[in-house]
Amino acid sequence: MDQYTETDFYEILKSIERTTDMLEKLAHDKLQVRVLKQENLVDRFLANDPLAREAPCSIMRESYLYSTKHNLITSHNFAIIYPELLPGTLEDEIYLKGRGIGEVIRTYEMQSKRMLIQYGFRDPHTLWDILYQDASLSFPINGLGAVPFKEYTIQFPGFSSYGIKILEYFNPRVLELGAKAAQPQ
Repeated sequence: MDQYTETDFYEILKSIERTTDMLEKLAHDKLQVRVLKQENLVDRFLANDPLAREAPCSIMRESYLYSTKHNLITSHNFAIIYPELLPGTLEDEIYLKGRGIGEVIRTYEMQSKRMLIQYGFRDPHTLWDILYQDASLSFPINGLGAVPFKEYTIQFPGFSSYGIKILEYFNPRVLELGAKAAQPQ
């Protein structure tokens, strides 16, 4: 499979369900998170951010999810986290302990609302992070016609706005995992 279409990624790209759960189902594996970078954002990045007044302490986190069973990075994620707009347990687990966002939400059975901002495909040589800075991904992009992505927010009950904004790029090879699992043994 050299080229992938929107149809191939329809469920993942358009879903407002937990992406981690969907990727784990395709991989038949519990995905692991690896945090690459987590840092407090400086004011210059937040100048155009409408939430900067409501949640002045923001964190930029870069991570990826991978399947140890298949030795495959399934997605590369960039997130802005607004600790003041998160339940305390979530903040502690993802920021202080470095756990995966979807994993913690699932483990603690937290209610949340996702809002899809955009989705589609990007040229693999002109990718950017959540702050619109040039970015590179942790999975190979050579030979890819386009990289599937989606950008969405997560809001928690009792908070006036979203607490997390995520830009997630998907490794197209994740579809091969689902195809392999469907083949008779």
